[in-house]
Amino acid sequence: MKEQKIPRKIKKLYERQNRFEVEKIKSNYPEYLTIEDIDSPDIELLTKCKSVDNSIPVPFFWKYKKVNPIYKLNVPFIVPSIIKEKEFTLSLDEMIKNIPRKRIIGYGELTREDYSFKTQLKSMKPGYMSMELISALNLKEGVKYPWYDKIEYFGIPTHFSDAKLDDFIVKIYSDN
Repeated sequence: MKEQKIPRKIKKLYERQNRFEVEKIKSNYPEYLTIEDIDSPDIELLTKCKSVDNSIPVPFFWKYKKVNPIYKLNVPFIVPSIIKEKEFTLSLDEMIKNIPRKRIIGYGELTREDYSFKTQLKSMKPGYMSMELISALNLKEGVKYPWYDKIEYFGIPTHFSDAKLDDFIVKIYSDN
């Protein structure tokens, strides 16, 4: 009798499952190993990285190509009101210039065209902390920053060469 030929796709799935079971036995951290990790070039390193304390797992939908939160919502794309109000005869550059930009974190603003890093650097001082950060760190006025000891040990950062050690003590400013 003829042997039944197993389709190639099913054969690959069997091989992958077998490899997964073998790797699970070999691994030091079998509870962190998933079937998707089998394709990884270094499975040991991957499972070790997953097992580190306080590590954040990758969201489950990132492993799929078209399964993203946007696709789950099934919401059609809405054209912004700024573009609707403008005439489409305007050039693209003219439209982009007039779009109001949202305030984003400091690092992201470095990439903007109209952003000047030097002007913001002048307003920042080594001893300045926002009220939100002071309250988040639960600091009181006159207390040393948590990193004060490190600055004392290693020295003041090169960017703040004109600063004194006293600048790294919490001061509450009235303009906030």
